Amino acid sequence: MTKSFYVMKNSALLIFLLTFSIVANSQEKNVEVAVRSSDTASQKTKTPDEKAEFEHAINQSLAGERISLLKKFLEDFPDSAMKVRAQEIIVGSRAELADEKLRFSDTEEGVRLFRLAVEEAPVPVSDKLFSGLLVKFPSNLFFRGQRKDAIEVAKLIEEKIGDNQTQLLGLAAFYLSVENASEAKRLAGKVVEVNPESAAAYHTIGFANRLDFSLEAAADAFARALEIDPESITTKINLAEMKRALGQSSEADSIYRGILEADPANVNARTGLVLSLFDAERREEAEAEMTKALDLDPNNLILLTGASYWYAAHNDPQKAIETARKVLTFEPRYTWTYIALARGLVLSGDPLGAEIALLTARQYGNFPTLEYELAAARIAAGFYREAAEGLRKSFSIEDGKLKTKLGGRIDAEADDFIDLLARERRASIFQYTPADSSRDSLKLKELLALSQDIDSEIPDADVETAADEFISGDDKMKMHRQLFVAKALLEKKKALPKVLEITKDAVFGVDNALEVTTPSAAILADELYDSRKLAEARGQTILVPDIPKQTLSKIVRGKIEEIAGWALFQQEKPDEAISKLKLATTVLPKDSAWARSTMWKLGTILESQGKSEEALEAYLKGYSPERDGTVKKIVVENLYQKLNGSLDGLEERLNKKADDVPKTSIFTNKPIAESNVKPEEKPAEQDPDTAKQNETESASPVLTTGNVPNRVPIARSAVVKTQPLEAKDDEIVKSGVSDVQTESPAETVLKTAEKEKPAEDASVSLKDKILESGANITTLPPVASETLPADKDTGSTIITIPKTETEKAKGSPTAADKILVPAANITALPPVLPGNLPPNPPEKRDQNTTRGDIPLFDPVIIKVPKTEVKT
Repeated sequence: MTKSFYVMKNSALLIFLLTFSIVANSQEKNVEVAVRSSDTASQKTKTPDEKAEFEHAINQSLAGERISLLKKFLEDFPDSAMKVRAQEIIVGSRAELADEKLRFSDTEEGVRLFRLAVEEAPVPVSDKLFSGLLVKFPSNLFFRGQRKDAIEVAKLIEEKIGDNQTQLLGLAAFYLSVENASEAKRLAGKVVEVNPESAAAYHTIGFANRLDFSLEAAADAFARALEIDPESITTKINLAEMKRALGQSSEADSIYRGILEADPANVNARTGLVLSLFDAERREEAEAEMTKALDLDPNNLILLTGASYWYAAHNDPQKAIETARKVLTFEPRYTWTYIALARGLVLSGDPLGAEIALLTARQYGNFPTLEYELAAARIAAGFYREAAEGLRKSFSIEDGKLKTKLGGRIDAEADDFIDLLARERRASIFQYTPADSSRDSLKLKELLALSQDIDSEIPDADVETAADEFISGDDKMKMHRQLFVAKALLEKKKALPKVLEITKDAVFGVDNALEVTTPSAAILADELYDSRKLAEARGQTILVPDIPKQTLSKIVRGKIEEIAGWALFQQEKPDEAISKLKLATTVLPKDSAWARSTMWKLGTILESQGKSEEALEAYLKGYSPERDGTVKKIVVENLYQKLNGSLDGLEERLNKKADDVPKTSIFTNKPIAESNVKPEEKPAEQDPDTAKQNETESASPVLTTGNVPNRVPIARSAVVKTQPLEAKDDEIVKSGVSDVQTESPAETVLKTAEKEKPAEDASVSLKDKILESGANITTLPPVASETLPADKDTGSTIITIPKTETEKAKGSPTAADKILVPAANITALPPVLPGNLPPNPPEKRDQNTTRGDIPLFDPVIIKVPKTEVKT
């Protein structure tokens, strides 16, 4: 039993141990499996999820974080199917950062990021990446003033895209937008080398040649493009435009009619047809077709501007003015509209109105034709000095040849202005016939030659020849030219005997000279010069006062004697000089600016002859305490002290003189009424003597202010209508190379009133004055935008124009800061804004964008598209 018990016990123990071993082994295996499973699960958890990581990266709001995560994604998944997409998003994010840096004036870093974005772009560059981002980089830099960097970035892009024809032509479009025709032609040429049958390449070459004013070459390129793609309407229209520009109106007519047969609603073709009919002198037919075209599109900018210029070129000023004013009702930024309007105004006898139109146009464009047209208006008004200065900005004469840079880029020369500027006009508005006359063109050339000769070191005989050429003629403006030349020679102390000869002859032309359309402007040109230059620099212009002819006659006769007297003194003939100057003082209006000027010169000569007492009297009569600076006062003090031993009594004499000076003169009038004068208020009654003198001697110009919105291109071939937009500073308007997108202007509100109308009529628009049929722009109504103090010397109204920050830093105002003409008529011109319009729809302009000098196109602001993630 004991033995049996032990056997059973041992058996049970053996079974237990065996069972335990099996269970333990099983548990160990389970643990091992569990551990292995745990490790596998852990390994699966640590393995990156490609899609999730990509989505996480691209959904980052900050560009910097987006770039970092996408860089990590590319490291983790170098062979991912989303690799290219990730690289493109990195490029867009770099561009976003670059744009931000430029907006905050960190230019160097912004440029670096643009370069880096191009370098990181995947190859081959997709069309979406190229057109959506890369091709915009150079524009972003160029129109923010970084022109050199823009071209360098464009070169980097060119290396990236290789021989991709579409992208090469896209990059060529950038060069066209910045008027770099040579680079545009080079890229288009690369495409032609690869694909000689590329119509788009030849089309680009045509545009580039037009930019270079090579009209024949442009026509050839468009013709070749049309051979390759005979159905291209755009190419047909561009070819027809070049035919018009070359004077081949019948060929243009045929092309336009062919387009209209297939598509009667084509606005561009109908516009071209009408203008080609005008070009062919088929006026009645052209006007009938124009009526139909305007029924379809009343705001046809190109048609109306072209017709207006044609009317001006064919001596129909009223139609030219009327048609141009129609354009200004919906688009006041097109430079050629103002040129056509100005030509009409000059022909109708209103050169001052023409000058205002052209000064307005100059805010929207800057090219030689515009300077020439402005000079033509000024020479017609008698502002010879300003006309000469304007011409010398853009033109020169060498060996008898006129020279300029067409479009500010292309060297050109010709014998006369008409031939010199023909290509600018023809490339811009395709008008073959000029609106200026050969006589006017010749006078402007003679003026430019005279201005150059007077300032150069050439013999007096040559200067005299130039003077005679400019003076020559028997027109009513001859005497005004004589006085201008005589004074210019006298100031430079050149050809002094010629000065006397001119003044002797000028006397016989006074009465005839007063019959011109703007005698006040021509006679007061010297006195208005400083004020006009200051006003122009501040975006304003002074409208000339209307002075009675009797007073003008006194002024001009006195000026002739003064010039002759001073010329005699320069030739060491003091006795004759004194006689002439004394005669001048008896002729000139008493206590006027001219009388004081003559008295001061007389005092100078008398003192040089030892006649100190007489000299002092002349100095005192020629000195104005309120207007003259310390230099003249020192002269008076020195002579007074020399005669009296001290300055005792001088101040009393000066103060008595100031009190004795009348409070009115030819340059005075009653003060301009404040703009807030109520209708029921009556003006203060005037002293009878003052009223009588004002009535006979003074007609005052007035002050107006206003704003005009953004500019429009110099020349475009087609019009694309857009919805009217309110023009604000932070909005930009854009157009392509061959189209115009217009933005309706903000209405210009001027608180004004007609000179002879009561204050209740004081509200009128500058635009309305220009557009109003028969409106005289030179008589814009008054508005007092500032308090206008009365001049203590003469009672004339002094307008102190607000100083700029730069001018404020220079110190106290000088005499140039005051306009001493009567209630000077100043009309504000629009601010200088960027030029031609770029090829995108309007978008908000960033207020921190820097512009540099005035570009021809507005900046293209990059907007990085939101990334779409497909699940």
